[in-house]
Amino acid sequence: MFNYTIEELNSVQVIIFKGRILDQSHTTEFINKFNTLLNQGEKKFIIDFSEIDYINSAGLNVLITLLTKTRDNNGEFYICNIPIKVKRLIAISKLESIFKMEATLDDALQKLR
Repeated sequence: MFNYTIEELNSVQVIIFKGRILDQSHTTEFINKFNTLLNQGEKKFIIDFSEIDYINSAGLNVLITLLTKTRDNNGEFYICNIPIKVKRLIAISKLESIFKMEATLDDALQKLR
């Protein structure tokens, strides 16, 4: 099951993903909330994977959607605390070059200051 929390830190929207991301149908509510944040003028986002159990390639498409929406709105998007299995999936999918990845939340916040 997928869940999330959103917290604002230093004008950055920190989104903690929890559980499993299997496809966009699991994340519809979240994507609607993300769109609302963009429409409200939010430009800086960090997705924290510290509580994610599983993500597959369809789940990566959700991340690509978020990244694209952020870039289309002249925003910045980082992911952090990425479990090794997710890092491997990103590498296998040849997506390392499109995602801005940081080891920790603090590292990502530093990049967005």
